[in-house]
Amino acid sequence: MRKFYLLLPLAMLTTLAMGQIDFTFEVDMNGETVSANGVHVAGNFQDEAGAPGDWDPGTTELTDDDADGIYSLTVNIPAGGYEYKFINGISWDDQEGIPVVSQVGFGNSNRYFQLTADGYSGTGAIVFGGSAPSGMTAVKVQVDLPDGPDAEGAHVAGDIFTPNWTPSATPLYNISNNIYAVSFHVIDGDYSYKFLTGNDWGSDETAIPDSCSSGGNRTITIAGEDVIVDPVCFNACGPCGVASSITIKVDMTLACIDLTSNGVNLMGTITDWGTGTPMNDDDADGIWEITLNVQAGDWEYKFKTGDVWEGIDNRALTVVEGEDQVLEVDCWNSTVPCSSAAFSPADVTFTVNLADSTLEAGEFAWLMGDFTAPSWQDGAIQMTDNGDGTWSHTVMDFCPQSGRYKFAFGVNAGDPSWTEENAEFQQDGGCGEDNGAFPDNRVVVRTSNDAFEVCYTFNTCDACIVGIAEEESLNRLEIYPNPVNDVINIAFDQYAVYTVRMMDISGKVVYSNVVNTDKVRIENNTLVSGVYFVQIVDAFNNTITKKIIVK
Repeated sequence: MRKFYLLLPLAMLTTLAMGQIDFTFEVDMNGETVSANGVHVAGNFQDEAGAPGDWDPGTTELTDDDADGIYSLTVNIPAGGYEYKFINGISWDDQEGIPVVSQVGFGNSNRYFQLTADGYSGTGAIVFGGSAPSGMTAVKVQVDLPDGPDAEGAHVAGDIFTPNWTPSATPLYNISNNIYAVSFHVIDGDYSYKFLTGNDWGSDETAIPDSCSSGGNRTITIAGEDVIVDPVCFNACGPCGVASSITIKVDMTLACIDLTSNGVNLMGTITDWGTGTPMNDDDADGIWEITLNVQAGDWEYKFKTGDVWEGIDNRALTVVEGEDQVLEVDCWNSTVPCSSAAFSPADVTFTVNLADSTLEAGEFAWLMGDFTAPSWQDGAIQMTDNGDGTWSHTVMDFCPQSGRYKFAFGVNAGDPSWTEENAEFQQDGGCGEDNGAFPDNRVVVRTSNDAFEVCYTFNTCDACIVGIAEEESLNRLEIYPNPVNDVINIAFDQYAVYTVRMMDISGKVVYSNVVNTDKVRIENNTLVSGVYFVQIVDAFNNTITKKIIVK
């Protein structure tokens, strides 16, 4: 579930019908120990620039021909919007950390530029891991356009931009809810600027109130510190419309995370992503909350503590102008409240069958998830070769009631050899859940205090214990219909004894029964709409879990 990029919608790219344009990447490596593998740049421009593919950290190298510590590369690419990062080496372990003011948003932390024939076709020598070239300061300006821009796209012009006061040179991109923004860098000083709904004079602001303008233009003073200017309404000093008071809460009591150092942050379009906004638990009841004034519109958010993100898709929030809301208290990593029952920590063994995959010398199987530290690729765990095509790792004292995870193989996370699972686990077998714009994640759900094992063939929902007829039979069971309305039917391949459990997404058992049959019928009389997991255990302790949706 790598989160390095999210391709922008076409409406955001402001791509113009024109030929290729030279663009120069520059990064200042003075003060850094440059990797023996060189300095690289990766992004969604690479394919257009002739590289084997986008987001490859080791193929697009910058050079420092005059040994001044400034590494550069000029590429010839079409006009449009692009995301990128600098790499001090050849793997994602060597990527730079990017300050919030320079991040594109949209739930990721990449740099971003929009290339036009009229604009400045270069990054400038940005300090590696910094927000701007040495001696300059980064600034982000934002405008709210409730009715959207013209067909040419929103722009901003002023003496703060290069070239000065050129209406088509500096395009804005849509962060969310018609909030348009751009990040840039300047030297300290006093500047003037204004927004445009198109790309030519006549679409510019002409009625900015005197209280926030001078000579009809907006003004800003830059004095050595990065600046993020709050969104303003077009031709106004403040935001558009009346903000609503929104209280958001999350129940961390079953999260099994030490919150002493990091606490919980609210992330999302509602906070412009970045590092998020800290929440509080002043009464120490495990419920963390925050109240924000939010403009009307559709927003996304999720929770994060330290380096650990929730493993679920972004949460959705619709705000109606002037209508305050106190949202339901959902459980961490879940879209429903926490269950009252919590299972004690127990060992969970994860096994993957790679017999049908080709591993080269020096490659290993890896386990990663929202329960590794740090989460996902950065905390990937090397698994142990069992010698029969399967690899295993036991997570001792696994505490969460449920977890999201994937298997991978390769030398190290982010290396060119790295291969992650990318199957649609939700629809192709029901052993996972949707992950928005990214491939599905697997899901493990605990139903007792006992240790247990999950075992799958790589990139499938097939249980991976090979050569056991009973296990193969369990793989052939059917659960229908799905989605479920009134009745859940389970049809087994053979008549036998089975333990059938059904859990909600937080791990709470809502149905449990031991049957001796080849068919099970569960009446849906009390279940609320949502996602559930049906776990089947046969007499040989083989286990399989299927995901269902109750309407």
